[in-house]
Amino acid sequence: MSVEQYVLDEVERRTDPVAEGKTNAHGPLWTSADGIRQDGDGEGSPWSPDHIRAAVQQLVDEDRLFGWHGLLAPATEEHLRAIVQREAQQDVTRTLLVAKANQRIAEISGEEEDGD
Repeated sequence: MSVEQYVLDEVERRTDPVAEGKTNAHGPLWTSADGIRQDGDGEGSPWSPDHIRAAVQQLVDEDRLFGWHGLLAPATEEHLRAIVQREAQQDVTRTLLVAKANQRIAEISGEEEDGD
C-alpha cells in the first residue's frame, strides 16, 4: 500500500458525511492531519511523519482530500455538502470554509457534467 492510499483510507475510516456533531477533528465530518501522522508513524510503519505530511499535502493539492487548517475530509460532493450544511447550523459560520467547499462542489458538478 502506498502512503497516499494509507492516508485516503484513514480519512475515509475516520469521517462520516453527516451534518451533526462537533465541527472539529472530534466530530464525524473531519479528522486531523496530525492524528493520521501520529498513528501512521507507529512502530513497524514504513512511513515517517514527513512522508505522511507530504502525502496529505499532495492529496489536498490534487483535490482528492479537502483540507481546512489541519482538518481533513474526503473531497466528495456528499461530504462537502454535509460540511456546508453543518456550517449553516452554527452560530458563527466560517464563511471562507463554506465558500471553499461550495467552489469545490461546483467543480465536482462540472466534472460530472463534462464526463457525461
